[in-house]
Amino acid sequence: MKPLAWSYTALTAYETCPRQYYRTRVKKDIVQEFGEEAKWGDFVHKALEARLRDGTPLPATIAKFEPMARRIEAAPGETLTEHKLCINSKFEFVSWFDKQAWCRGIIDAGKIKGDAAVLWDYKTGKVKQDLDQLKLFAALGFGWQPQVKKIKTAYIWLKHDQVGKPEEFHRDETAAIWRDFLPRVQRMELAQEKDRWPPNPSGLCGWCPVKDCEHWKPRRNK
Repeated sequence: MKPLAWSYTALTAYETCPRQYYRTRVKKDIVQEFGEEAKWGDFVHKALEARLRDGTPLPATIAKFEPMARRIEAAPGETLTEHKLCINSKFEFVSWFDKQAWCRGIIDAGKIKGDAAVLWDYKTGKVKQDLDQLKLFAALGFGWQPQVKKIKTAYIWLKHDQVGKPEEFHRDETAAIWRDFLPRVQRMELAQEKDRWPPNPSGLCGWCPVKDCEHWKPRRNK
């Protein structure tokens, strides 16, 4: 059976509701529609990538992010932008679309200098510190850069022009990070093996695109 490739976003989507995950990401008979905020986030990501990689000026609508881009540029070390990392289940790095792809992650922006690295993830929504995603970035980073011994990770909250609290990880923590994730990933893999994708009803059901689910109900406008 082909591995069920996952990312942090995919994993949390499965944990939120296995049925929605299956219909939108595995069976793919339902298209997940993205709102204006998500579209704006994609636009900003691409613009910042072009700015940091090629020096392309930011569009006027997001010119306010130029000071942040300059701070990233000015930080010591080699600049990374929208760098894709992908490993197989043996923790070996493979191409993004490799048939054995198991875990994927994208570094929105980063700096590597000697045995230290800083990795940032852009966020376009509400400020919410999520340590698990930062831990996963660190684990992927240590595997990708074997000379790096220390990685700091942080969110950049674009709407708030704010850099979140940095989290620092050391190479000897890598195995523990993967041990934390493996049971969660294994539950998703078991769902694939058994082809069992039960619904998980919650207050989010009104926003779900799986409208033929028995738990779906129209949203109530406040």
